[in-house]
Amino acid sequence: MKILVVTPACHFSRPGGAQEDMYATIALMQSLGHQVGLYTLHGPNQSEDRLETIRKTYGVPVFTYVPDLSDHGKWLKAVLKEPSLFDRAAYPFELMARAPGFRAELANWDVVFPFCSYAWPVLRAGKEVGIKTVFRSHNYEPTFFWEALETSQKLNPLNWMRRLAKRRAERLSVKYGDVTASTRLREMAWYEELKPKTIFELTLTYLPPLVRGPRPQKTEGPLDIFYLGASYNVSFHRRGVEVLLEEVVPKLKQVAPGAFRVHICGGKLPERLKALCDGTNAICEDYVPDLEAFLDKMDLGVFPVLTGRSIKGKVFGSICRAFPTVIPRIGASGYPLEDGKDVLYAETGDEYVDALLRLRDPALRATLSAGAAAVAEREFSHTAVRAQMERILNALN
Repeated sequence: MKILVVTPACHFSRPGGAQEDMYATIALMQSLGHQVGLYTLHGPNQSEDRLETIRKTYGVPVFTYVPDLSDHGKWLKAVLKEPSLFDRAAYPFELMARAPGFRAELANWDVVFPFCSYAWPVLRAGKEVGIKTVFRSHNYEPTFFWEALETSQKLNPLNWMRRLAKRRAERLSVKYGDVTASTRLREMAWYEELKPKTIFELTLTYLPPLVRGPRPQKTEGPLDIFYLGASYNVSFHRRGVEVLLEEVVPKLKQVAPGAFRVHICGGKLPERLKALCDGTNAICEDYVPDLEAFLDKMDLGVFPVLTGRSIKGKVFGSICRAFPTVIPRIGASGYPLEDGKDVLYAETGDEYVDALLRLRDPALRATLSAGAAAVAEREFSHTAVRAQMERILNALN
């Protein structure tokens, strides 16, 4: 089949987890014998070099659409006709979906495969030109949007309206998608109620190359703990590092001095939190350009991220690499991770301290590493993810 992947203007010089999933999805489709193209919204912050890298690396045609967002009156008229366009993330896709050039190109493909529910107008356009449609859901946008807000922002009635618009966009995406390809969300049951027998799981497709066997465990010296955030401008990533630096690290210094080093990775860490990194017990690593080389020196993954309902790429990247990992139960994202065998669960700062103190035992670390490796092989191996994609594409026939 000829499959056109459609994305937001998200192809930056430093790709994040969502972008890595897009690129791995293209490669996965190609490995199954399909022809793939990429059509992306374009904007001033998107990297031309990154787009050229995509062209060369995957050998795919890359098309761009630059929306004209200057006419606010036109946007308001569109919102009156379709309330979900109150979410300004959806409006550029509405313009794209109605553009003659895009529709002409769309007709050259067998399947359109847009990422994110706010791209629902592209799914509608696919139905109108008579091709198959797949809605790729990374997360349930209303919840993801809401949990990223600060408390004061949740009091803004405009954000309540955006949340409602995003919920409607989810409904429209499932409606216009012949198939929904979703990461494992608790909202998958809601998707299934909307349109039974069209909902399929597709995990993060960049995880298979990360799958490792059990890790050797050192028996002396301090244990190196890593926390991988994305941008700390996102509130739930920042709340996780606050738990580590304000609650966990001080208690570890008190009860087990010199036993642990906590490494905080990711950009835009606020200065007040950087000030808590003393360079010995807690180390601010900022952006890590060679992540694999860095992780080879680590011993444990710890992720006190208590919000965010979608699958956490950072958490499951740690599990796939067979690190002993400490997470809250919500971080399991619906996967059957057994406490004490596959991961350790913790919910509060004190529970994280207790879990880390237990992990001084190399035998427990070895057990968790073996458990994580088994989960990764079962759920995230090349074989498992390839089978998921085959089921999705076969459902279009």
